[in-house]
Amino acid sequence: MFDKMKEQVKVSEHEYRYIGKHANRPEADELVSGKRQFLDDIVKPGMLTVRVLRSPHANAIIKEINTEKAKAVPGVVGVCTYKEAPNWQCGLPNHRKVLDNHMRFVGDSVALVAAETLEAADEALDLIEVEYEVLPFVLDCEEALEEGAPQLYEQYPGNEIPKTTPFSEVPFNQIFVGDVDKAFKESAYVKEGYMKYENMAHPLPPESPGCIAEWTNPSAVTVWYNGGAPHLQKFNTEASIPGVAVRVIATQSGGSYGSKQLIPHMILQAILMAKITGRACKFIMDRNEHFLSYELRQGSRIRGKVGMTEDGIINAVEGMWYTDSGMSSTYAQAMTAVGLGECQAFLGKCENWALDTKLVATNHSSQAP
Repeated sequence: MFDKMKEQVKVSEHEYRYIGKHANRPEADELVSGKRQFLDDIVKPGMLTVRVLRSPHANAIIKEINTEKAKAVPGVVGVCTYKEAPNWQCGLPNHRKVLDNHMRFVGDSVALVAAETLEAADEALDLIEVEYEVLPFVLDCEEALEEGAPQLYEQYPGNEIPKTTPFSEVPFNQIFVGDVDKAFKESAYVKEGYMKYENMAHPLPPESPGCIAEWTNPSAVTVWYNGGAPHLQKFNTEASIPGVAVRVIATQSGGSYGSKQLIPHMILQAILMAKITGRACKFIMDRNEHFLSYELRQGSRIRGKVGMTEDGIINAVEGMWYTDSGMSSTYAQAMTAVGLGECQAFLGKCENWALDTKLVATNHSSQAP
């Protein structure tokens, strides 16, 4: 019997090109020999370092900001606040400004500095004088939907970010099919529940997110960044800066774990400082920024009801899925749509659904509070 099984395994090995066989990574030699180019290995002529002054408040308005002392630091080439920044916005739909006078989470961007050295940039950050009007904040997504809750965006009253995106004017973040009322009556078992999955772990790859921006002419810019899907960043950036052609080059990535796609805001800031200074600008988050200020996966909670037949088939699902998107939405609508699709695939025999979603803005980065 075992001899026959061995023969079958041998036959199967010849039926596949890769399965069960050793394969070398095409870039392995360059990686282990240190020849592969990472983002921080790229040096452009005259390149500057970008640093960000970050908000100490979860919700605040900048009343006054003075950058004169920062501009006087030797080696500082450019300083920018919301007063000088263009109205570039990113997100789905576009809503997060490249720089704003409204701070929406601890770590939000107050001002940008571009300097010859990291030390000069950090010295300049310490010299920027800011007066804030501190506002109440909200960290719970259901509390954020309540009347009287602190509001994050004027265009999103009630702190609910639209389900629609530039790809579709029809809400696709909900499932309404069949007859759930009838299905629940026919169910042998019905259970209601309230579940949370909000304490999302930080992926924290070995290499922090970063990018380099260089204008090649007044209507074209090249961006290098240390993540995958350069086509996605090209689409994002061109949607944020109309009339500008964007070329995106992906460098070797020192880990991403899905997180470095959440970089559109950083790319806009690097492009802005490159435009202001007329020189290539490199912006790489330090470890503190990456851990405390960078976006993560959204927190989730659901109030739901499930019906099951006598033979164990789920035949009705009803509920509201709350997605805590933090201070903005980069891809949250798409992530929610994927989640609903996966739910339908997992419960493939269920024909009755009344499952809706709410994408909620709160005063923290996309990590759970």
